[in-house]
Amino acid sequence: MKLFTRIFLGLGLLVFAVEGASAQGVTRICTELTGANGSNNCTDVSATNPFPISGSFSATTAGFNLAVTGTPFTATTGGATSSSFTSSVEVVVSNVGTTNAAYCAPGASATTSSQYIGPGSWFAFYAAGGITQVSCITGTSTTTINLSAGAGLPTGAGGGGGGGGGTVAQGTAASSGPWIETPWIAGAVNSATNGLYFNLLQGNAVVASGNPIPVISPLTGTVTNPTSTLSLTSATTAYAIGNLIASSATAGSVVVPSFAIANSAGGAVINKMILTTNDSTSTAWGSAQVQVDLWTAAPTFTNGDRGAFAPATGTAGHRAAFTCIFSPEYGDGAYAECTPNSGSETVKLASGTSIFWTLQALTVSGVTGASKVFTLTAEVLN
Repeated sequence: MKLFTRIFLGLGLLVFAVEGASAQGVTRICTELTGANGSNNCTDVSATNPFPISGSFSATTAGFNLAVTGTPFTATTGGATSSSFTSSVEVVVSNVGTTNAAYCAPGASATTSSQYIGPGSWFAFYAAGGITQVSCITGTSTTTINLSAGAGLPTGAGGGGGGGGGTVAQGTAASSGPWIETPWIAGAVNSATNGLYFNLLQGNAVVASGNPIPVISPLTGTVTNPTSTLSLTSATTAYAIGNLIASSATAGSVVVPSFAIANSAGGAVINKMILTTNDSTSTAWGSAQVQVDLWTAAPTFTNGDRGAFAPATGTAGHRAAFTCIFSPEYGDGAYAECTPNSGSETVKLASGTSIFWTLQALTVSGVTGASKVFTLTAEVLN
């Protein structure tokens, strides 16, 4: 069987699929996802049926063509600036020192917030908009900076702290930005806007302050374990099936607890939660089941603790439900691992970081201790 790489372009999706196994490979273009694996709509890519790529590529992939070797200069903690070179060129800045890092930027000044270049490393800038110098500063002592200017794509070993290759589109001479680092793919600078053409994704759309490169990042990839507590009333009677487990028995006085995700108006995936109680009464929660409901806004209740779980308002804010089965009672209480009732729960907030939670009894409890505390710990991918 041949090895097929399929590229599906239907339904606004770009999907790569691999089938079979052998030494021979064939790339296919599939226009929509119908039939068995889209096989009825796929065409082999060949010399007579090339892969279609729209837009133009104004970046050069040729090797670096050295035009000028600048005079080496010494970067200090007070900063230093190179001799002048022709504007709109690739400028390779090398930190040839062996001890101290340099921080460099196109133009007449640099700060320790500028591009880091470790000892024995280099970085390539694209200087545009009238920029004809490079400045470097050190955080401590001094280091020697070499300078080369030319055209093409600089390549080579980064060395040192890994400060190798890349290009930056620099703004106008009167501005310090924006800068866009594009390692290994150099974009063409539009002199009228001092922006960077991002042909591959935007089809000659100019990246500027009003038209940034689109980045879809609903999650930061940060895992957090936010906690929240619910303090119960002083009652010691058992809970019945369907009872609200709440902070007050008085109607209108229920306080709904919440925990926080990492990003305001952000999204979160919640795979599991841990619910613990410090109620060690032997008859209380051992093997009982409760439900944790998650809300983007706190619901309200016209009854209180041990009344029916019947929110008066808040239905639109309900986002998820988790079932929790408690362990046996131990010397310091009991715990339950709570799993979503349907798949993995994903929550997106319109504003703020608070996710509210409520408890209801799914089975009867035993006689409970007075004024005990539930603690909820969420496992959250933010």
